[in-house]
Amino acid sequence: MNLIRGAARMFGAALLGLLLPLAATAAGKDEPVKVVYHFDSGFDQATKGLRNIKNHLDVDPKTK
Repeated sequence: MNLIRGAARMFGAALLGLLLPLAATAAGKDEPVKVVYHFDSGFDQATKGLRNIKNHLDVDPKTK
């Protein structure tokens, strides 16, 4: 089961890396991409969410 979750995380990170440049282009090159992350349950979700935020900022540091 952990292998499936790991693969899903890797796929999500790769998909994020592919979609963020498209979002930046749609928003305009001078405008930062604005994102809201929502966490509604416990430490595990928050930890995973913070990892997703870090991955997002690694790909697009101008994100607000």
